[in-house]
Amino acid sequence: MTEFFDSTSPTGVIGACWYIKPDRFLTLSDRFTKQSIGSGFVKRCYVSMKESSFKQDNKAASAENWLVGEGHFLDISAYALACDSLPDDLPLYLVFNDTLFTKHPWRLISKRLAGIRDSIASFPAPAASAEVHPTTDLLIIDSHNPARHHLSTFCLLLNNGGFKIFQRLLNELPSSSSSEVVKDWIDTRLVVYPSLSALLHVHLYGPRTPWSWKQNAPALLQRKAVTVIFEYELTVKLLAAGIGVPFNRDLGYRLFSRLGRYG
Repeated sequence: MTEFFDSTSPTGVIGACWYIKPDRFLTLSDRFTKQSIGSGFVKRCYVSMKESSFKQDNKAASAENWLVGEGHFLDISAYALACDSLPDDLPLYLVFNDTLFTKHPWRLISKRLAGIRDSIASFPAPAASAEVHPTTDLLIIDSHNPARHHLSTFCLLLNNGGFKIFQRLLNELPSSSSSEVVKDWIDTRLVVYPSLSALLHVHLYGPRTPWSWKQNAPALLQRKAVTVIFEYELTVKLLAAGIGVPFNRDLGYRLFSRLGRYG
């Protein structure tokens, strides 16, 4: 018999803070967590990727469950650090970074997650809910990801099976931010997933196109490439074993995002 999740079930929460002040992040995170997964037992771990900002913030500096890390690979570095601080036997995990509050309709997302949290937690195979997008406009045959969509990692709701896949991939990130180490890590993934070579050429490394990422500094491009590959591999591994559930499933979500209703 399936064991159902309810608002009193324990949940792991991971938050990564970079763009907004830590005290503001705490306030918004508490609201988002209560609205999306309820007020039951929550095991939190928040990561500030700006040590100076964190130390200047009295409220955050005195709060429990905070870590300070380096964002070598943007938010996924913070996620990797936080994962080691949470138990791995919880039925549900909520993972997000602060762009949730600055670029996305977080109140609407919280309602969407509240409506599917029981289903995600009780699903018998790995499952995750996230914002889902087409991986590319390019016409390519991708045998590893025939859905040709990917899960965005700015906000994820994962059941235990999904979290274990997520955690395993985080543990396989480059061992350092050294350019040579990162390049070797990227090259290894491109051998396994050849279609990624075309994606990275058009979106990151090649001459400017309508799909090019706005930043072009070599170090930033490497970081972005790691994030792109991580999201791709997370999607491939998750869908090979279970399901992905989009919370951006209708016109209403897109309208809220376009209108900038983030508060």
